Amino acid sequence: MRTQTLFPELTGRALVKEQEKQRNIYNNFLDNTQAQIEEIKKRLLAESPEFCKIFEDNPETGETEFYYGDYNNQFTILPFRFHHLILHHLEAIDNILYSEGARNKIYFEEEESYESAYSEINKLSQEFIDKTKKVKELRKEKVRLEQATNKIINRILLEDNKPIEKPKRTRSNSL
Repeated sequence: MRTQTLFPELTGRALVKEQEKQRNIYNNFLDNTQAQIEEIKKRLLAESPEFCKIFEDNPETGETEFYYGDYNNQFTILPFRFHHLILHHLEAIDNILYSEGARNKIYFEEEESYESAYSEINKLSQEFIDKTKKVKELRKEKVRLEQATNKIINRILLEDNKPIEKPKRTRSNSL
C-alpha cells in the first residue's frame, strides 16, 4: 500500500509490478548493506591478527561481558577500544537491518497473500458471472424449446381434434 501512496496514478497490474520492483530494490539494498558490513568487520579483524573476543565476568551485574582485545599489547591501526566500538555498532546495524528485512519480508508476504486472495476473488467472481450468463442462455434456450414443443403438440392435438371425414362414396355405374 506504500507503493500506491508513492505512485497514485498506478492501478491494477502496473501497481503490482511497481510494488514488486520497489520490493526487489529494497531487498537488494538490505542484502548489499549487510554484505558490506560483514566485509568491514572482516577487514577490521584482519588488521590485527591478535584481535579477538575476551570474556569477563562483571561482578556488579553478574553477567558475562565481552570485548575485543589486543594480545601481547600489539598496536593496531585503530586503538582496540575504538575497534570494539566500531564492531559493536556494525553488529547493531547488522541486527537492525536483519530485523528490518525480516519485518518487511513479513509485510511483503502479507501484501502478496492479500493480492493473491484478491486475484482469487476476482477469478471466482468472473467464473460466477460467466456461469450466470450461461444459466441465462440455458433458460432462454429452454423457453425456446418449450415453445417449439408446444407448437408441435398443438399441431398434433389439432389434427386429432379434426372431425374424421368419411371417405366419400362414389357410385359406379355398373352394367
